[in-house]
Amino acid sequence: MAKTYAKLLFPLAVAGALAACNRGADAEGESAGAADEQETPTYQYNREYIFLQPGGDEPLIVPFTFQTWDLGDEYERGARGWVARGATWDRFIDAVATTSPAGGVWQVLPQPDLTLTAGGATELEAIEFQRAERHLRMYIDRARTGWHQGGETRFRLLQGRVAIGSEEVAGPIFEVLRIERTLEDGWPPAEDFDAIYLTSGDSLQLVLAETIGTADQEPEWAWARTSAGERSWDAADIRWAELAPFEEARRDIPMRWTFAVPAGEITGEISAIGYDAVLGPERGARHAVEIRFNVEGWVEMQGVRRDVVGMIRHTQQ
Repeated sequence: MAKTYAKLLFPLAVAGALAACNRGADAEGESAGAADEQETPTYQYNREYIFLQPGGDEPLIVPFTFQTWDLGDEYERGARGWVARGATWDRFIDAVATTSPAGGVWQVLPQPDLTLTAGGATELEAIEFQRAERHLRMYIDRARTGWHQGGETRFRLLQGRVAIGSEEVAGPIFEVLRIERTLEDGWPPAEDFDAIYLTSGDSLQLVLAETIGTADQEPEWAWARTSAGERSWDAADIRWAELAPFEEARRDIPMRWTFAVPAGEITGEISAIGYDAVLGPERGARHAVEIRFNVEGWVEMQGVRRDVVGMIRHTQQ
């Protein structure tokens, strides 16, 4: 039977795989903190659940992201959630709380208006938002794949549903775990980063990522799931095909992408439908920015072309 807990622990299978990395990160963070005499966390830990409706005139995209910053004697934990449909993005929750370090950096906590239901094979069974008459619930039904790793990211594919009011739709959910180094201003170092999550009905799920400007991470990778099984590659090329000015950050941002995975005979093109941007610190004449886009387009894999929808997590630092 599922139970609602005050906390949710990081999956044990993944925790073991990342233990050595976390120990090294903690030791380096303590050393840097002592040397610089600053409270800025050295690492940011991100856990995200991305629901993609496979089809429809205006597919529904619902991402939740949970972040932890290690401040030494305490942790700062953030939670954000969005509903994207068409060009409209609604950031319905954006909360931060300070907690004890109990449970570790991967712990997920409820926030005001946000409750978690834990239990079962996927560990987290539901995320529920309730505020006055507004009610959204993400159900996680089962895991469809094991854990995979690309660069500093671990992810797996789940099957789930999202209910908004009386409407309920089913689709894939990507659970994503990522560690990012942070600078004195609390944001990651200067880099351009695109992580693309796409689906075409139940026939294809595709993940691609590319990092530019950071030498200590794998710069690019890709993974695909089809009816024939799963495959991954350590090379993917993502290009910005069209830019538009984003005045709040005083920089241009992409609105259309092309991509290729030569070893997998994969090419594609996707365009932004809408987006939501989180502004970061000012660096020189511009602001760092983290943007989530909902996108649509096509993917051709081994000669078969499919229409796809999905989400891009895009950062410019």
